[in-house]
Amino acid sequence: MIFRVFRSKMAKNLAVQQYFCTTALNVTPKDGLIDEPVSLKISGLDKNQRITLRSRIKSKEDEVFISHGYYTADVNGCIDVENTPSSGGTYSGIDPMGFLASMVSAPGSKPNLRLAAKDVTSPHRVEISVLDGQTSLDELSTDKLKPLITNTINRWYMKKDYQRLEINEGRIRGTMFLPSDNSRKPGIIDMFGSSGRIKENRAALLASRGFTTLCLPYFNYSDLPKDLKDINFSYFKEAVELFSRHTNVKPGGIGVIGISKGGELAMLMATYLPQVKCVVNVNGPPYYSLSDLMEGENVFFKGVSVETSQIEVVGDSYVLKNAYNYKPENFIPVWKSQAKILIIAGEDDNQINPDSHDEFYSHCPDDKKHQIIIKKYPGAGHLIEPPYTPLCKNSFTHLGGVMLNNGGSYPGHSTAQVDSWKDIIQFFKNNLNTLQSQL
Repeated sequence: MIFRVFRSKMAKNLAVQQYFCTTALNVTPKDGLIDEPVSLKISGLDKNQRITLRSRIKSKEDEVFISHGYYTADVNGCIDVENTPSSGGTYSGIDPMGFLASMVSAPGSKPNLRLAAKDVTSPHRVEISVLDGQTSLDELSTDKLKPLITNTINRWYMKKDYQRLEINEGRIRGTMFLPSDNSRKPGIIDMFGSSGRIKENRAALLASRGFTTLCLPYFNYSDLPKDLKDINFSYFKEAVELFSRHTNVKPGGIGVIGISKGGELAMLMATYLPQVKCVVNVNGPPYYSLSDLMEGENVFFKGVSVETSQIEVVGDSYVLKNAYNYKPENFIPVWKSQAKILIIAGEDDNQINPDSHDEFYSHCPDDKKHQIIIKKYPGAGHLIEPPYTPLCKNSFTHLGGVMLNNGGSYPGHSTAQVDSWKDIIQFFKNNLNTLQSQL
């Protein structure tokens, strides 16, 4: 009798333990590049149980990204985010990568966060939790709630078989990403915009996709000019010459990718530097903006001024898209070169008017238009970055030290990032590999 009672208590305790321990969260891959899709499945829930799926990235105590979606388990107590819709949260509907792509600044964190790795040799660690019931974002931002289960995945920019090398040669500053086996790959120079400094995320990721890359800062970094108006075209000329002859860069020509001001500079490099064979311009205008660009002591390219009366103010940020006073003669004449151009434009860009690209294209000679591809994305804002990167609605610029309104909305912006990234990779592969096969 005593033995039977003991067995009965054991069975009851085991049942209680199983109730609390059967929820499973399967996430694959647990270790992957940031542009890779992730499969997420939950099992062991009750039939039709409602849960909240929470994801967080914490880079600092006051820099936390968070997303959440509300799900209902099926009759078997399972949820597959690839096929199960979210009924609300930071994303809704069937959105397999919404738990990453829809992240926002967590309540209590700094506003207007932009996801960027401080060190691309380390991953973003994403904490993914399943919580019982439907919980608000404010509650989810605390650690007071006890999840049913939590899992952590790593999202990398740089493959482990690549190496990062800081560049300090002549006037050139930056970072190169090279294959560890020292093989030659097609070369790409990567540049960002008016926030200055160095941003290695995209260059590291492009390298991981089969290229040798140079992340090229051009102001407000190291001993480079502190102000954007003081940059000089001779710097970019020197960078192209240095990079083109590097032992890890395949001969025959290089590519350049730039966003915003970096896109303008990329177009100028393609126009005037024959080593540049193809360019991706991400939401950079087809003219040179603000100040004149110098080469040495001479004006190299005239800048387009801003009509301050046309600047709009939205909250504490500025909308510049209709403020540039450009004319057809201001367009960068990239058609004078043989370079292939891919322009990525967000239709909801609040910094650059996307219609300017159509005007630019209409002024290209008919026999040169085949060299230029323009892709425009509804709902996409200014900072179109690699896939599954959270939308950054406002960002700081060193031009007057103000906050710029980037525009964009979810999910249109996210769709643009996924689609354009595939095109960017294929564009560089097609044009750079074709060049090298002709040598």
